[in-house]
Amino acid sequence: MLLLGVAVLVEFFPLEGLEAYQDRSAPELVLGRDEVTSRNAALIRMGLLKMSHKFCEPEDLAAFSEEAVALFKQPCPAPSAALLEQGSPPSTALLASRVAALPADMVVVSIVCRSSELFDPDHGIVTHPLEHNREAERPAWFSAWQNSRLLIESPIGLRVHGGHSRTLPAKSFALRFREEYGGRETGPAGLFFGAEAPPVRELVLSNADHPSRFNAALATEIATLAGCKVSRCVPAIVYLNGTEIRSPFFIYEHQSPDFVQVGSGLQTWTGSA
Repeated sequence: MLLLGVAVLVEFFPLEGLEAYQDRSAPELVLGRDEVTSRNAALIRMGLLKMSHKFCEPEDLAAFSEEAVALFKQPCPAPSAALLEQGSPPSTALLASRVAALPADMVVVSIVCRSSELFDPDHGIVTHPLEHNREAERPAWFSAWQNSRLLIESPIGLRVHGGHSRTLPAKSFALRFREEYGGRETGPAGLFFGAEAPPVRELVLSNADHPSRFNAALATEIATLAGCKVSRCVPAIVYLNGTEIRSPFFIYEHQSPDFVQVGSGLQTWTGSA
């Protein structure tokens, strides 16, 4: 009740500089004036919701362990404190400083997850990549940019994804949309894969560091040209906690029961994509 009272108070008396989720976001964003309740918007602005823009401090994102360097192919230093002091999700704040020097048509992804959730020896999902299901999911922020505009900013559940690739240093990730993090159960329709693409509950960031992963993307393209219904994919550059993962990535629609039932995403081929 106390939080609800604060939310109502802030809704009618917003604080200067904390209006990002109410006024800045475009309707197509998962979090924004048209896609989040006024109560949650107020709680987010106050930093009272779990996935607020006050999600982390710079030191929470630094990573120099052996597992981190194996993933990034470089250390992951703490970002500038000034970037995280903006009234926007940390994934968006860290992305904005990167996109100007990148190709305009390239999809650029930014994920922010506390380094302890990734690399802690006891419970980090990267240090324990063989764990599955919700126990192996961690809260994170996800933003993406293409053609000089922000495509999405949303809280997500972040998991390590894959089969044999889980044992390799270059990890793939699954991004799961969930209301419990303050967002929605799906991403917006038309995200990444064209206007006809349906909303998705989960996206896969497939790390193509090994040549076989490029073969999977090529096989998907060939199967599409042959008339098969398969997961669509687009190439992407991925930043995690403000540092680039120096591997090529592809964003895939996740092949799930929902994916099969939607209709426009029916798949008849279940290869390595």
